[in-house]
Amino acid sequence: MIEQTIEKNHDFRTVTKLYDALPRGVQHATFKKVLVYLEDSNKIAYDKNGAVFWIFARNKPGLIELEQNSTLLR
Repeated sequence: MIEQTIEKNHDFRTVTKLYDALPRGVQHATFKKVLVYLEDSNKIAYDKNGAVFWIFARNKPGLIELEQNSTLLR
């Protein structure tokens, strides 16, 4: 739920704005753990002002083409 919200909107100016955009049932402790997980898995990043950005590329046309044209290294 949190991941889909960030991915759909791509960026939030503050963590509080992201938390406010989520449904009411999300607990703050769970929210913080999910943010740590997403940052550790390189799906989100923070800028120097604390804004949250979605950086994970999934099914991007350029990446798909690059993968198809690349040489497999063993």
